[in-house]
Amino acid sequence: MGRGLLAGRSPRSRRSSKRSLLIATNGALTEQSYLKEIKQLARDAGLAIRVEFVNGEPDSMVRKLSSPHGDTGEYDEVWIVVDEDGRDRMPLLRTCAKKSSAKQPWYLVVSRPCFEVWLIAHYARVRRYVDQQDAQHHYRSLVPSDLHEKELPRDFPYSAVAEAIDRSRLADDEQGEVDSLPPSPGTGMPHLVTRLGLVQE
Repeated sequence: MGRGLLAGRSPRSRRSSKRSLLIATNGALTEQSYLKEIKQLARDAGLAIRVEFVNGEPDSMVRKLSSPHGDTGEYDEVWIVVDEDGRDRMPLLRTCAKKSSAKQPWYLVVSRPCFEVWLIAHYARVRRYVDQQDAQHHYRSLVPSDLHEKELPRDFPYSAVAEAIDRSRLADDEQGEVDSLPPSPGTGMPHLVTRLGLVQE
């Protein structure tokens, strides 16, 4: 196999007894840091997990991953983690649904309006946000004031993931299925952390 976007990784051949997951995100700092940490927490879930940064807008990410250079064929499942970012993500959700098969499902994990909604939920219930900046302001009010904008606190409460599932949406909103967009505010991250075995289904 040629050296493509994810070249040099063959999780099925290395760990044939484990189901292999690719988790791709275009969040170079916050999302990638969080996902790599929960990958470590999921070590006992019988999964081979790869967290990959893919630069570009979500539509571009999907094109890159599904191209011959994407090398996603070695994975049993593909999970794509992106922000709503003021865009309608329904077309992208439909694209991922079309790329899904029984052999290799593709899941789109959208955070509305942004990934900070999921981070906030580790501390408190989310609020109704005017926009992405409003949600980011709420998050920054919960963490040390000297923290870099895209940095996670050293003592970030990863262990609060179960509580975060409930707190990541307004009390009257339903989470929805994995193949649908979450409520706003909300995020598809509960589906991913449940898949990783970090909480009981």
